[in-house]
Amino acid sequence: MSCQGLLPGLLALLASPVFAEAQQRDPASELAIGASCTDCHAEIVESYRAGGMARALDGIRPGEFAGLKSVLETQTGFQYHFEGDGKNARIVEKRAATSLSGRRPHRDSGRLAFAIGAGVLDRSYAVAKHERLWFAPLEVVSSADGNERHAALAPGHAMKPGSRFSVPITPECLACHTDLLPPRDWPQNRIPPPEAWRPRGISCGACHCGGEAHVDWRSRELLGQEPAGEDPILNPAHLGRTQRMSLCAGCHLQGDARIELEPGNLAPPAPGGDLLEHRAIFVASQATEEVGFVSHVERLVLSRCYLETSADADGLSCSSCHDPHRPLQDPLERKRVRDGCSRCHAPHNSSNSSCPLSPARKKGRDCVECHMRRTGVFDVAHVRIHDHWIRKRPGPAAEAAPLRFPESATGDWRAFRWPDAEPPSHHDDPGLWMMALYTARHMERAASLLTRESAFDGKLAMYHHVRGVLLEMNGQFDAAVKEYRQAIRIDPDLAESVSNLGLLHGRMGATDVGLRVLDGLIERHPGADGALRNRSLIKRAGGDTQGFLKDLEASMKLLPSPEVARALASEWRKRGRPERARFWEEEALRLSGGR
Repeated sequence: MSCQGLLPGLLALLASPVFAEAQQRDPASELAIGASCTDCHAEIVESYRAGGMARALDGIRPGEFAGLKSVLETQTGFQYHFEGDGKNARIVEKRAATSLSGRRPHRDSGRLAFAIGAGVLDRSYAVAKHERLWFAPLEVVSSADGNERHAALAPGHAMKPGSRFSVPITPECLACHTDLLPPRDWPQNRIPPPEAWRPRGISCGACHCGGEAHVDWRSRELLGQEPAGEDPILNPAHLGRTQRMSLCAGCHLQGDARIELEPGNLAPPAPGGDLLEHRAIFVASQATEEVGFVSHVERLVLSRCYLETSADADGLSCSSCHDPHRPLQDPLERKRVRDGCSRCHAPHNSSNSSCPLSPARKKGRDCVECHMRRTGVFDVAHVRIHDHWIRKRPGPAAEAAPLRFPESATGDWRAFRWPDAEPPSHHDDPGLWMMALYTARHMERAASLLTRESAFDGKLAMYHHVRGVLLEMNGQFDAAVKEYRQAIRIDPDLAESVSNLGLLHGRMGATDVGLRVLDGLIERHPGADGALRNRSLIKRAGGDTQGFLKDLEASMKLLPSPEVARALASEWRKRGRPERARFWEEEALRLSGGR
C-alpha cells in the first residue's frame, strides 16, 4: 500500500502473510506427521518425529519458560518476560514510570499461540493479539555451545528497538516450518478459526510427495491387486543433484530477497524439480566471512568439494552428510556427518590420511571442526553454526557485531544459480530485479527498471502490483491504475492491489469509484483495518467527516494504533469535542507505552 496521502504520521501498512492460532500441543496433530507411514516405516517415522523438521512448528512445551529471566530493551526502557505455562503462557511488556519525563507505568501482554523452531539453537514464538499473529519480542536461546539457556530479544526486535507487538508472522517464516499453511486471508497474518488450521511441523510429504497415493498404491499391491501406474512416491535418492539440493534449498537458502514465481504461492514448490524455476533468490554479490543463519546451501556450493564432484548422484550434496530422518543430536547421526568426508578422503586418523596435523595436535578434532568453522551469524544473536563453505583454512569465527538483515543493505546482489547447471531462462530478468529491490525498499533503483521488458509481464500479479506502487510514487496515476487492475486480473484475491486501487481512485477525484472498490474489499475481508483507513481518507476528501471518523474508529477496534488515535484526537478537537479528543489522547498515550 502506498503511504502517500495518508494522515500525518499514519502508516497504512500492508499486512504480511497469513497464519493462524495454535493450541496446546495436539496429539492428533503430531500423529499427522508420518501417521500413514508407520505401518511400513515405523522406525524411520519415530526417528523423524524426534528431529527438528517435524518439530519446526510446535505447541508450547510444559515448563519451557521456567527459570528464564526478563530482558530489558535498553534503547526504549521496555522490559519483557514470559509468564505462565502451556496454553496459558503469555509474554509481558512492562515499562516503569519516571517522574522526570512524566511517563506513566505501563503493562501489556499477548498470548503465546505456538513456537517456531525445534529449539536446537533458538526458538521463536507467535503472539496472538488483535486477532493477528505477531513475532514475540523474545526468543529462547538453547544451552548449545555451553551457554546457559536464556531469553533474548528476538532478531527483528534487536535490529529495530521499539517494534513491540508489530512484527507480523510472514509466509517466508511459516512456509519453512510447515508444509500445511493456513487458508489465505487478508490481512495476511489474521488468525483463522482452529477448525480451519492448527500448527504442525514438516511432514514426510514435503520431500516425498504422493504419500497418501503411495499408501493406496502399496496397499493394493500387498492385497495382490494390480495398482494403476507406477508407485507415486518420490525417492530423493533417485533425483539428480540439482533436484536433491532444491529440496533442502527451499528452506536452507534464504538470501537477501526472494521472489515467488507462481501467483499466490507461499511455500517451497513440490519436490522433484529445480527450485530456481519457481523462485528467484538474490544473495550478496561477494561471499565474505560473515554468515547468515540460513545460509547453508549458499555457502556449500562455494566449496571445492561441491564444485569438483559430479553433478549426478555421486556428487556432494546435503544428503551426502545429513540423513533428514535423523535428529542431529543422535550420536549415530553425528558420527555419520563427521564421517561424510571419508567418502572421498582417507579418514583423518588413518595412516594414509593427507591431514597435516599429527595425532598429538588433532586432539580429537575431526574434519568438520577444522574445515567448517563454527561461527556466529549476522542475523541471530547468541547462536553459532557451522559455516558450510568447506575450506582448507576457513579462518577464525566471526566477531560479535550488531545484528542486521539483509546481508548487503545496499542491494549489492547477484541472482543465485547452481554453479554446475544452466541458469533458468528468467535468470537476471529486470522484472525480478525490480521486485527484489522493491522488497528491500531500494525504490529509486526499482523504479529505474520500470521501462525494461520482463518475461513476467502479464503473468505474475506481484510484478504488476509493484509496478503500480512505483508508478503511483512517481505521480503516474493513470499508469498505476492500469497496473493494479492487471494485478487483480491475474490474482483476484490480491487484496493489497485492491486496497491501493481504491485509495488511488480517491486521490484522483473518483470518490465513488474508490469507495465502491474499498466497500467490496471490506465486505470480503471485514478485518481489513488498512482498507478502512484508506476508505476513511476518501470519505474525508469527499466531505464526509462523520464517515471518516467512523471508519477510523472501526480500524482502531481491529488494530489499535497510537498514530490513528492521535489523528482521531486532532479531528475531534477541531470539531469542538474536547472530551472525545482527550479520550483518544489518553488512548494514544496508553498504546505508546505511557509516553
